[in-house]
Amino acid sequence: MPGITIYPSSLGELDFNSIHSFFKHYNLNVCEASKYKIVQFSPEAYPVLKWQSEGFLFLVEGDLAVEIEVLKVKLQQIAFDYFIQKNQEALLTFVENTVGEFLVYIINLNNGELLIFNDYLGRLPLYYTTEREKLIISREYGWLIDQARLKASALDTAMFLMLGFTIGEHTMFNSCKKLLAGSVLHANTSGVLSVNRIVMHRFDRYNYNIKSVETAANQLVKLFLETLKVKISTTTQTLSISGGLDSRAILAGFNRLGQKIKCSCYEISNEPHQADVQVSLKLAERFSVPIDIHRFVPASKDDEACLLAMKKAQNCLDMCFLIPFFKKIPAQYEAFWTGDGGDKVLPDLRPLRSIFSMNDLVNYIYSKHHILNYKEIESKTGVTKQTLKSYIKKQLLQYPETSLQEKYIHFIMMERAANWLFEGEDRNRYFVKSITPYYSLELYKYAMSIPNHLKKDFELFTAFLDTLDARLNTISNANWGITLHQTKKLRWIYFKQKIKSYLSIFITFENVSDINKQDYLETFDRATVNFYK
Repeated sequence: MPGITIYPSSLGELDFNSIHSFFKHYNLNVCEASKYKIVQFSPEAYPVLKWQSEGFLFLVEGDLAVEIEVLKVKLQQIAFDYFIQKNQEALLTFVENTVGEFLVYIINLNNGELLIFNDYLGRLPLYYTTEREKLIISREYGWLIDQARLKASALDTAMFLMLGFTIGEHTMFNSCKKLLAGSVLHANTSGVLSVNRIVMHRFDRYNYNIKSVETAANQLVKLFLETLKVKISTTTQTLSISGGLDSRAILAGFNRLGQKIKCSCYEISNEPHQADVQVSLKLAERFSVPIDIHRFVPASKDDEACLLAMKKAQNCLDMCFLIPFFKKIPAQYEAFWTGDGGDKVLPDLRPLRSIFSMNDLVNYIYSKHHILNYKEIESKTGVTKQTLKSYIKKQLLQYPETSLQEKYIHFIMMERAANWLFEGEDRNRYFVKSITPYYSLELYKYAMSIPNHLKKDFELFTAFLDTLDARLNTISNANWGITLHQTKKLRWIYFKQKIKSYLSIFITFENVSDINKQDYLETFDRATVNFYK
């Protein structure tokens, strides 16, 4: 993850060669402020603002929909209130209402206090450790693990092997934590660290004034187009298109706005991906936009080493084919649009079956998302099935929702999306400016406030696409081989999924994940070979 690293000057010059060697065209800039060294490791076009004012140093990483001068005034007020008045109301208001994907770093130059906070959804992953009383805060996860010489946690490793991600603030490694969405990290004058979450994410707060699918779809389209306008830049706009539903909406949105965009798609020689390519070609032809089909190029050993250096095991090695794909993109750090998040904010995310207890919810999560089974996990880590289930249950109990169905939505949004899918997007940021409209704050908040009964059976998604451009639902979804208007076939697909979900109460289905288990285990072994005992 390109971006900022901060650590005490007393640690001296830390070596970034383990990651810099893969990105020699990146800038590596080091400066000092008060008691800290600040390292910016990023391509030339990566967005970082830096300025000093009235005894504070400010760094802002990422994109915000705020004029720079307005931003400076707001952050100056936040710094004064937080450090001097010991008040964080201005900070909370900023996080809850500012559109963007960002990290803000503020250093009090008078006494060395450090304040860091992220955006409402925590879209830019940030990690920190205090191992052996050495504070290191970095966007570079793989580098941080190597630099701090951290050992893997058996329990969090077991969770990772089960789901493909860890839960909460934990990572696979002891003493390395992730800054959760809407959180504040503060180091006092002595360097003592405290972390507090100021945003409470809830998924049981619906706006029941939204009475119909049509009303919701119209407002979503309005917000969607407004989001596109805000995010469109002057650089080349490329859409990573697939045969699914999320990316085609962006294509139609650009068409509605009269904006140019080109499409890019990769081809892998197996049947599902062939369907993806064929549908992508049809969509590009229907909207008269150019499309590049990138043939699959096997990843090199260097590509594998690069992915492991960036993400350790957080990205499976079977995703290495994306590295040569990104290297083919001609413009350095161009705007690269994806449909990430569309499958989270628009459909009904409730469980497919009734959930009867907290233990049953744990079982449902396992049945829907496990990669390795309990026996395989125990043989690898020594962590038992009961220990792992208790760990998941403890995390679920911390969620604020009372309904088990809404707790599952919380799990999907704040664990699976934030701790797995956001990491995939962050991998892309090494190469391109990764953009998705679906997590834009106003659109996200409205979409998640829509009552679930309006989202069921893809009714809202269908109406959203129809309202955006009626042509979108005349071309099949490559994943199903049907359009959303083929309601009988769609209901049959849902019916089969529901039957399988009820059968999972009595039968354990293997290989429920799309991840190749052999590739996954190889990734884990190579990422943890020097760390896990």
